[in-house]
Amino acid sequence: MKDIDIFLHELQEYMPDANIWYAEIQGLYRGVEERIVPITHSIIEFFNRHENEDFWSNETIDEILEVFENVISKSKNAHQLLTPSDVAQILSGLPENREIHKVYDPFCRSGNLLNMANGHGDLGIGEAPDAFSVRFAKTRFFLLQKLNVSIDQKPVVGLRGAEPTEKFDLILTNPPFGKNPPDTHNGFGYYSSKYKSNDLALSFFTHALDSLSDSGLLGIVTPAGMLSNSGIYVDLRKELIEKNMLEAVLILPQKIFYGTGVSTSIWVVNKQKKQDKILLINLSEKGRKSKERYELPQSVIQQVSVELSDFRSGLLTEKDHLMVVNPGELDENLNLSFDYNFNKRFQRQIEYASSVELIQKCSDIQSKVSAIQKEISSLVEK
Repeated sequence: MKDIDIFLHELQEYMPDANIWYAEIQGLYRGVEERIVPITHSIIEFFNRHENEDFWSNETIDEILEVFENVISKSKNAHQLLTPSDVAQILSGLPENREIHKVYDPFCRSGNLLNMANGHGDLGIGEAPDAFSVRFAKTRFFLLQKLNVSIDQKPVVGLRGAEPTEKFDLILTNPPFGKNPPDTHNGFGYYSSKYKSNDLALSFFTHALDSLSDSGLLGIVTPAGMLSNSGIYVDLRKELIEKNMLEAVLILPQKIFYGTGVSTSIWVVNKQKKQDKILLINLSEKGRKSKERYELPQSVIQQVSVELSDFRSGLLTEKDHLMVVNPGELDENLNLSFDYNFNKRFQRQIEYASSVELIQKCSDIQSKVSAIQKEISSLVEK
């Protein structure tokens, strides 16, 4: 029977040059928190099944990472530790083939989203506010032998003490929602200082904008309310649109995240954007119900990737679940809600169709009147 002590010893032998990581991983399994127990038991069970196999093959490492994520997804802390794989796949597909060196996730949870994003760049940096998430993320990258990824423990962005100095080519993140904790400062950096708020999601959004390089791309999960909220949200939408940085908004299904039914969307901010329009994709009805949440099928994930690529190349054809919006079409509050804009456009089409129909009827009546007048004139002449 292989236990955790043997596993840790094998880890150290397997990668002797990564002792600084080993200490963190050892700390993960020495914890006494309730949420660690089922993960530890699952790992022990996994090792016992593979006791006589080549444990360190790529296949078994992939499998143990699946064990991690499956156990997490069924726990009450899933929403704190894991970005669902379908959401992570959509986010990681946003960059396509652009040149990327540095990748960043300011709230990396257990690291699964950062792991996908890191495939695009040479250097990855992740941050998390608690020791457990940091250790879990380090375990992931340790097993994957990705020592070009740095994981740091930092407080939520509103409690950090300086303006971001590093700039990143790609930022993909699924930050927490809610209110900033007490004693939160007003933020550093251009966007964080300008759009001051106690909204935690907005604080992460502005922090990410401040951390983006001059050619960078940001994909961020936000509450759906940010599409239509008034006040500084309107000002932020206006600035991103006027600077032609807002490329797309994806409306996600409700209950796509573990343990919450909050309506969410993905914003795509692209400093290399070429189109002057905005792509709105409605995925709210595309989810399939599973035991823990609603999931997006692989066919939908692939479809989103194709649609975004076609939009960027100017080849996209509009469908019932997507719209290409000219900023001039938006109302004075720059509401980006898909249903609102779809219904607004549909109403305009109805009004236009009604106007055309009315004009045609008037023309028909005019023609009949002219015919009658001619007939009367001919009778008078006789």
